[in-house]
Order: sequence, then C-alpha cells, then structure tokens
Amino acid sequence: MDEAIFYKKFLDDLQDDKPKGCWSLQKDSTGFKIALCSLKWPGFIAYHQACSSIFGYAYFGNGLKNFDLPFML
Repeated sequence: MDEAIFYKKFLDDLQDDKPKGCWSLQKDSTGFKIALCSLKWPGFIAYHQACSSIFGYAYFGNGLKNFDLPFML
C-alpha cells in the first residue's frame, strides 16, 4: 500500500506551481471544452470535455524549458 496509486493526493496542485501564472486555461464559447497549456514547457497541452470521459494530453514542444517566463509574467 506504499505505492502512489493508493494515496488520495499523489499529484501536486497546479495552484502551487512556481511561478504563479505558469498555466493558461482556455475554454470554448460553450464552456464544455477546456484546454490547459503550460507556459513553462511550451508545447504541452491537456484537454477535457465536461460531462464526458474525453480527456488527454500531448506535448509538441522542443524539450526546452521557458526560462524567460518569470520576466514575462
């Protein structure tokens, strides 16, 4: 029972990520489709359609962290 899947809170909260504002939340006009984009790792996107089991994520970046982000916020 020591594995991460047995803990209720094994993921970190996005609100605790540093620097503040390193995530961009976007929704469509209906509010049912959500996209979460990382500003720290450009190219990462997670998506979810509300009231469904449609979700996923993808990374299309170059593997380079955005070190200018604290100056951009």
